[in-house]
Amino acid sequence: MKIAFKSSISIISILLFVVACFLGVIVFLALGWLKTYRVFTQETAVAEITISAQKTDEKGPYADVTVTQIRGRSPLVSIFNPDDKTQDDLSEPTQYKIYGDYVEIGGPVMKFENFMALLNFETVYKIALLNGAYVTDRDLEKNRTEEMFSRFELNGGFANWKGVQEDVQDGNLRGKIIDIFIDSIPQIDPKGVFVTKKEQNLTLCVTEEGFRFCDKEI
Repeated sequence: MKIAFKSSISIISILLFVVACFLGVIVFLALGWLKTYRVFTQETAVAEITISAQKTDEKGPYADVTVTQIRGRSPLVSIFNPDDKTQDDLSEPTQYKIYGDYVEIGGPVMKFENFMALLNFETVYKIALLNGAYVTDRDLEKNRTEEMFSRFELNGGFANWKGVQEDVQDGNLRGKIIDIFIDSIPQIDPKGVFVTKKEQNLTLCVTEEGFRFCDKEI
């Protein structure tokens, strides 16, 4: 009886150990999946954009666009593009008068390789351009005058970013180092919306894929 009892205890202990290991593996995989999901779906708010309802003056249709930046550049910009020494003017709303029926905002974006993203390295970005255009009326766009401003550079614009792309393409030392960590060459990623009859309040976010308008509140 004692031998049978001890055998039963041993079998139960082994079963409990196997079940515990199995549950541990399930929990580990679940946590890994949740981390991966969070990394590749997280959104970071970087600016608030207010676009007025469509207005018109003697020059043509326009909109007043107010930009309030939270983070104009990724903290990693200085690593991958040390020539970019511009200073962000953050948290101060700035208004622009843009002639057009379409407004877009964005700038250069570099996506990390997946293994770097899993180590919590976020997308390298810079808010560099606010632009407007008449996309529903080709004649208005074609006949635009110099006084009908539609393009504004933010945070120093695109200065020095062409050099980063050329380094990657040329395969020099800096280009090879960047290529190890970055999934693609710097790409210009603007996101835009139509100007409508109603005021629009938008939040610009950065994701693992680049810029997008999101539902986050600032």
